[in-house]
Amino acid sequence: MHRIELEHGYFTGRRRLTVDGRTILEQTPGIIDFGSEHPFEVAGVPCEVVITGNGIRFQYHLMVDGAAHPHGGQVPRPIRRKRAGGVLAVVNRCAKYMAVFLAVLGLAFLALGVQSLARLVSFPEHPPRVALATAGTQPDDAWVTLEGLRIDCGSAPIRRHGTNYYLAGQDGGGVPVVVAVDDESCPGEQASGVLHEMGGRNGAELRRRTGAPKVLVLSTWGGPAHELAGAAVFSLMALLGLGLAWLFALHAYDVSRPRSAD
Repeated sequence: MHRIELEHGYFTGRRRLTVDGRTILEQTPGIIDFGSEHPFEVAGVPCEVVITGNGIRFQYHLMVDGAAHPHGGQVPRPIRRKRAGGVLAVVNRCAKYMAVFLAVLGLAFLALGVQSLARLVSFPEHPPRVALATAGTQPDDAWVTLEGLRIDCGSAPIRRHGTNYYLAGQDGGGVPVVVAVDDESCPGEQASGVLHEMGGRNGAELRRRTGAPKVLVLSTWGGPAHELAGAAVFSLMALLGLGLAWLFALHAYDVSRPRSAD
C-alpha cells in the first residue's frame, strides 16, 4: 500500500506532492493556474497526478500505468488535500460569509453607478444660464451657469478640506450663494457647476460664517464629466466586488465537498 498526497493552494497555486511521506515535488505556477501534470514512479510503476482547471475550479486525477485510477472500492490511498492551517484555514471557514459580504458591497456600488448614470442622462446638452437672483428657484442638483456673481477675488475665501468657498452674493430671497472651487482660481462674474443646498459639517460651517439658516453652493467640479467618472468608477468597483464574491462562493463550495481520487 502506498500513500500519495497532494497539497494545492487555491489562491497561491502552490503544489506539494508526497509519496509515502517523501516530498517529490514542490512547485508554484504563474499568475493564473490552469492546472498541470506531474509524472512520477511508485515501486517502478509509472504514475501521474493531473490537475485540471479553469483558474477558478479544479479537479484532480490519479493515473496509474497510463490508466485513470477508479473511484472507491479498491483505492488503497486516495489523493487528498491536507487540511489547511493558518490564514488559509480562516479563509476556508469564512469563504461563504466573504462571498455574501462582497456580493452586497458589489450591489451597493452597482446602485451608486446606476444613480450616477441616471443623473448623467438627466443633464441637458449645455448648462442653462441662470441669474444669481433666481438661484433659489432652481431644482436641487441642477447643472447651471450662474451669472451676475459678485465675488471679491481680493478677499480670502472660506477654506474647508482643500476646497475654497467664495461668497458670490444672495439670491432674490436673501439666501447666500457660495461658489466652491477645488483649486486656487477665482470664478469671476459667472461659473458653471451643480447648484445645491449645502449640508453636513461644511454646510454648518458656511451657515455659521454667513449667519444665514440656509446656504446654496455651486460646485464647479460637478456636471456630466463628474457623473461619468463616478459611473465608471462605481461600475468597476461593482464588477470587482461581484467577481470576488463569485470566487469566494466557488471556493466555499470547493472546500465543503468531499474529495477522492478520480
